[in-house]
Amino acid sequence: MKQKVRTIYDSYNLYETYGEDAKETLKIQGMPNPDEDAIWSEIAEIDAKCWENVKHELERFFNDGSTWIIFGMTERWNGKFQSGHIFKDFMDTYLTATKSCDYSHIYDENGHLYLKCSHHDGTNCYEIKKLIDKGVDYLQRWEDNYDDTRNERYVHDRLVQVYSVLPNFVHNVYGLPKVENVKG
Repeated sequence: MKQKVRTIYDSYNLYETYGEDAKETLKIQGMPNPDEDAIWSEIAEIDAKCWENVKHELERFFNDGSTWIIFGMTERWNGKFQSGHIFKDFMDTYLTATKSCDYSHIYDENGHLYLKCSHHDGTNCYEIKKLIDKGVDYLQRWEDNYDDTRNERYVHDRLVQVYSVLPNFVHNVYGLPKVENVKG
């Protein structure tokens, strides 16, 4: 058994996802044989509406006053680098994480929330977790008493490993089971 990928938003394969719907919509609008430009224009419109709905759900979920951490790997022209960021505003963080990216995929696997986004130099892969109250206190103590022996990476690792919980986004927002596996 492996964890089921439950997609929240995905812009990697827009033609596969929305192509038939776009053609059907254009047919209804009186274009029985639309050209590729018309199809792509309709796909872009469908995707924009989908993203607006998902963005609203994400903002409502994340912007509740809680403190979150996004962490993972950022790939650039000069290599892969571990990265992490503490946030309270989802869209600010999303826009930073996906800067220069052409595609993004937000998905849940048994409560883990992932963001994958690709650009011309590679693919960034992140996970998002919610800090518990003790995690927020731990972070605040470190910020108030900065110490070279505990750099930001060390603090982020502790927050991820000890002082955070899974967001369970698809369970809390869509009512899906917390755990869902598939054969294979």
